[in-house]
Amino acid sequence: MASDKSEFNLEQLALDYSKYLKIETSKDVKSIEENIDDMLTRLEEFSGIMNMMSVEVQKCADTCIPDLHRIRIQLMEFFRQIHMLEALVGRVHQDLNVVESQVMEAELDIGVSDGLFKNILKPFFSSKSTDRSRNEPTSSTTKKSQIVYIPPAIFKTSDFFPPQEEQPKS
Repeated sequence: MASDKSEFNLEQLALDYSKYLKIETSKDVKSIEENIDDMLTRLEEFSGIMNMMSVEVQKCADTCIPDLHRIRIQLMEFFRQIHMLEALVGRVHQDLNVVESQVMEAELDIGVSDGLFKNILKPFFSSKSTDRSRNEPTSSTTKKSQIVYIPPAIFKTSDFFPPQEEQPKS
């Protein structure tokens, strides 16, 4: 009997321990399955959004890239014109310096001082005796009449801005 009782106790103990090993996973599996379904739904939505965006990006690229190329060509022409204008300004500056130096040389040669205004008004206020002496040739007058002015070669706008063909009016 003792062996029957101990066998019974042993079976009872095994049944009790087996209850601890039985795990109810259906609730946990159901929760995990719901999370997986939710993630799959979101992934499908994201994939749809990405497909729509790629279509829109392609449409934009098909329309914008040719426009950008056309604008780039126009800008390159504009930059070329700016470069030509800068070259013109540099050339005008250079020619102006040459003319200024020639004017200064001419003023020194004919004896004009910085009082240009006085020199312009001098013939109006000078006496007639001075006018007579001015009409008589002197060595300095002869020297002044021998001075020959050679104009400097200055820029031509046609070098920088070639004439444009007239566009037919429609």
